[in-house]
Amino acid sequence: MINFKLLKVPFIVFLILYFLYLVVSRTPAAWAAWGVHQAIPSLWLSSAEGTLWRGQARSAQVDIGPASIPLGTVNWRLNPWSLLVLKPCVDFSTRLPRQTLEGEFCQHLNGKMTIRNLSVDAPVQVIEQINPIDASGVISLQVVEAEFDSKAYVSRLDGRFSWQNARAFAIESWLSLGTFAATASEDGNGGVSAKVFDIEGPYKVDLTAGLKHGETGWLIDGTIAPDASAPIMVAQFLQAFGEEVAEGSYRIQWP
Repeated sequence: MINFKLLKVPFIVFLILYFLYLVVSRTPAAWAAWGVHQAIPSLWLSSAEGTLWRGQARSAQVDIGPASIPLGTVNWRLNPWSLLVLKPCVDFSTRLPRQTLEGEFCQHLNGKMTIRNLSVDAPVQVIEQINPIDASGVISLQVVEAEFDSKAYVSRLDGRFSWQNARAFAIESWLSLGTFAATASEDGNGGVSAKVFDIEGPYKVDLTAGLKHGETGWLIDGTIAPDASAPIMVAQFLQAFGEEVAEGSYRIQWP
């Protein structure tokens, strides 16, 4: 004999899912663009088409301070199961020539936001508007998980960063720097803490970088040790602006 009470719960769940599907699949993509901007005011999506369920913005940009970084075409897809726990999650990707970004974004009811499996690859010139230096090379960023609120208070962060084939114009010439990497985590006070180190190249680097909550400038402290293949002018520069803590190793503090 069929137990109708046992069938009642899955039937109700099915009705809820079907109702959510009907609503979300018919909601214009422009609503998604509006909602994203409300959650992250520095992110702008333009010329949105499709639906809240699956859509595309033909152009996008993120504002960081006075600078605006173009993201290109943005595609997204809403995870239907996340609606059941009232924590909508969206898989997204953006593309420009030589620049890709993809990951998952979730909005919590308490106002917290989570990013998971974020992957970014781009030429270093992309961040020149934030840090105006003449440089070349490829930057990569992977964020396993980051949690923050609308005021950019970072409560959890697990990230990796690298700068490959790094070159910079300094001391009136182009310098080959090598490849560097960094690991990032939350600092416990809403900001970010990072360890920066060398992978290969003529400079041994051991730096700690911090970005306090509500601040825009990084605090940097640590050592740089150029090897024998580094240009002599670099050693002279470090001697002038750094403190020699060991033979050929200089402590750098910024600011």
